[in-house]
Amino acid sequence: MSAPPAPEGYATVNPFIITRDADDVTRFVIEVFDGEERVEARTIDEDGLLLQSEVRVGTTTIMLAERKPGWPFTPSLLQVYVDDLELVLERALARGARLVTKPTDFFGAQFARV
Repeated sequence: MSAPPAPEGYATVNPFIITRDADDVTRFVIEVFDGEERVEARTIDEDGLLLQSEVRVGTTTIMLAERKPGWPFTPSLLQVYVDDLELVLERALARGARLVTKPTDFFGAQFARV
């Protein structure tokens, strides 16, 4: 099966996070994972809420938006591969993240949850 064409910088499937404080989550992704924001994609809706931001982390574009009043809560979890787990955890904790799972060996790799 062939993959449908996606625009440059996007995959066939892209994560989209709807959250409270989407602007802060955008900055978190940039600072913790060395993300690069696509500034031209930043869109503020007429109600003043962030309708879309995009941050490129490695080979993935993550899209984010502010949860609007009346929208249902939609939890998400993103798995991000990094070169230096300790450094990334240090940056995440410095930005106010809470360590949920300490670094753990799992199938030949280490993972942690913040």
